[in-house]
Amino acid sequence: MVIYPEGVWYSYSSRQDVDEILETHVKGGGRVERLMLQPADKKPGDREGRS
Repeated sequence: MVIYPEGVWYSYSSRQDVDEILETHVKGGGRVERLMLQPADKKPGDREGRS
């Protein structure tokens, strides 16, 4: 999941994670550090051979 305009990428594995992201980031303006992807993490579409 990516939140724009900040461009913050999140990984989630449950509905509770999604709810936490929406409550904390979208509604509250904070960040859910434990679910944030780091710059070295691959994002969807980052596959070898794709430009």
